[in-house]
Amino acid sequence: MRSGATQLKNIFFFDDSIDSHLNRYRINGRSLLQVRTSDFCAEIWLAAEDWLAATSGDKEIAGALNDLLTIRAPGYSSDGIVFG
Repeated sequence: MRSGATQLKNIFFFDDSIDSHLNRYRINGRSLLQVRTSDFCAEIWLAAEDWLAATSGDKEIAGALNDLLTIRAPGYSSDGIVFG
């Protein structure tokens, strides 16, 4: 770790069975954040859309988007593994 950097001590636990959006726990001095998966994904998706709209004029970002994420349709296969 570089000098002056802070090491994160959070553990994220994704679980759709919890009743609330998120729960925080402290176990043995470590912070545990339990997050409802569906809500977390929806919030990340909305934040990504907001970021994409805010950076729409940036040619460097636009050029790098194809390397950022590839979305495949259900039934896509690779090396004998069929996804979703």
